[in-house]
Amino acid sequence: MFSGDSIRDTFFRFRYHLRNRIGHFPSVYFPLYNLIHPRTPHCTSRKSDIVIEGFPRSANSFAVTAFAMVQKKPMRIAHHRHLPAQIIAAVKYCVPAIVLVRNPKDAVSSFLAYNRYLRIDEALRGYVYFYDTIDSYRDHFVVAPFDVVVSEFDRVIRKVNEVFTTSFEEFVPTEENMKKCREMIKKYYRERVDSKEYESQVAVPSQAREKLKSVFLEDFSSSQILSIRSQAEDIYSKFISYSLFDN
Repeated sequence: MFSGDSIRDTFFRFRYHLRNRIGHFPSVYFPLYNLIHPRTPHCTSRKSDIVIEGFPRSANSFAVTAFAMVQKKPMRIAHHRHLPAQIIAAVKYCVPAIVLVRNPKDAVSSFLAYNRYLRIDEALRGYVYFYDTIDSYRDHFVVAPFDVVVSEFDRVIRKVNEVFTTSFEEFVPTEENMKKCREMIKKYYRERVDSKEYESQVAVPSQAREKLKSVFLEDFSSSQILSIRSQAEDIYSKFISYSLFDN
C-alpha cells in the first residue's frame, strides 16, 4: 500500500490494474463483464453496429452521443470499456471501429481529475497499454483525433462510411446539434452521479474539473515520470500519423 492510501483507494487501484490486465482478452473480459452487467450492450459482439473506443476523457461520451442522436434507428454501439478487447473483437467480427485519441497530457490529467485514486504514472501506463496493444490492428479502424471529433465529427463518420462501406448518418456540428449533444451528456451524468461529484465527472468542460486538472498538469513535467511520459507521447504521435484527417 502506498503511503497515505486508504483501503478504498488501494482497492480501486488494484481493480484498475486487474481490469487492464484482462482487458487484452475478449474471451476473458466479456464473459466477466456480461455476468455482472447482463443488460448493458457496451461490449463488442457480432451484433454490434459500431465500436467507438479510446482512452478515458478522449471525447468518448461526445462521440457516442453525437453518433447515436443522428441515426435513423437505434444502434448497438460498443463503447466506454476503454480496453483493447473492444477493438480486438471488432476486428474479429468485422465491425466498424473508431479509435479516439487525445494527447496524453490532456487525456491523463482529465482522467485523474475524474479518478483521483490513481497516480499519474499509473494512468500514463494505462494510456500506453491501450494504444500499444491495439497498434497491430491499425489497418482495421479509423483513428479520430480529439480536436477533429469535438469540432468536425461529420468528417469522422464520413471516413468510417468510406473505409467500411457503411451508410451511417453524419452528425453535422451546428450550434443546435452541439448544444443538444452537450445537454444529453449532462442529463446522463445528472441521473447517475452524486451532485457533489457532478462538476468533476461530467464529460463536458467544467470549471471544477479544469481546476483539478491544473494540479496534475503541473505533475506532468516531473522528471520522475519522464520515461513513461515519453512512451505515451510517442504512441500518441504514432496514432496521429495513422489518422486520415488533416488537423
